[in-house]
Amino acid sequence: MPFFGFIPSAELLNTIETAQQKKKSSEPLYPLRDKTALMINEEIIDAILTELVRRFPASDKRDTAEKLAGYVKSTVAVLLKQLLS
Repeated sequence: MPFFGFIPSAELLNTIETAQQKKKSSEPLYPLRDKTALMINEEIIDAILTELVRRFPASDKRDTAEKLAGYVKSTVAVLLKQLLS
């Protein structure tokens, strides 16, 4: 498992391919842009932070680090939604 990058999920790859196919259509692409950005954000944080923390030995520090990783993930998602809106 890479810790400083991520392998996109099948759902993310599908969303990117859908956006590429629809880029010449007349329908608005911002919903796909927003969905893709949020998915990339989630997968990057999971790969770089959450999965790394889960490999720590079980302890109170690990539990705290997992909570902080969840807080970072939700905070960045909220800020990203505000930015994209």
